[in-house]
Amino acid sequence: MDRAGGSGGLGTDGTDRWRGLLEAATVALDLPGNSGGGTGFVLEPGTVVTCAHVVAGVDTVRGGIVATGHDMELSVSGERFHRTANGLDLALLRYDTAEVTPAPPGVLTAPSTVLGDRLSVYGHPRGDFRAGQWAVLEYQGDSRISFDDPMPMPRGFGTPVGEGFSGSPVVNHRTGAVCGMLARSNNASWMIPPPSHRPGPSPLSNPSDWSPTTAGETS
Repeated sequence: MDRAGGSGGLGTDGTDRWRGLLEAATVALDLPGNSGGGTGFVLEPGTVVTCAHVVAGVDTVRGGIVATGHDMELSVSGERFHRTANGLDLALLRYDTAEVTPAPPGVLTAPSTVLGDRLSVYGHPRGDFRAGQWAVLEYQGDSRISFDDPMPMPRGFGTPVGEGFSGSPVVNHRTGAVCGMLARSNNASWMIPPPSHRPGPSPLSNPSDWSPTTAGETS
């Protein structure tokens, strides 16, 4: 996602463009037989990232980008599926770039957050607003699940998010970049932060680049 509003974050003149770019990079994911679903987003050409629990137990999912009308089939493979007790909850899905044209935009990522940052989330909840819904959170610091491997998970509080929001991109208004992926919620929300890079030709292969900043729900 191109940075909107210049280097100082999200300027008011670029907000509509920034929101449009994020919507064009966000994918509604549906499991076979309408057995479940969630949200993902284009990290780079051919790669959509989501939470591992969203696609657990399936080999393929259908994806759709409402803003552009794109429809795609995405494959799930074990070597790109990472779910651990410390909160890591990550799956990298592949799609055929030749079948998805014009290419949807990838997102600009930067995991930087400071207390009080205003965050926007765009996802595809189950139910009436499956076609897309926005939420706003405030960053309130990190949480940790495991004593043995205390990975920080940034916590946000604000608009309630529910089933289907898992895997949604979380944008920091201060930086104008995606700072995390919604992963779980219980009154508050938690995210997994992405690596700091622009979309490029090489697929993300190191799941340790994602130290959890998970703002989201449980499915």
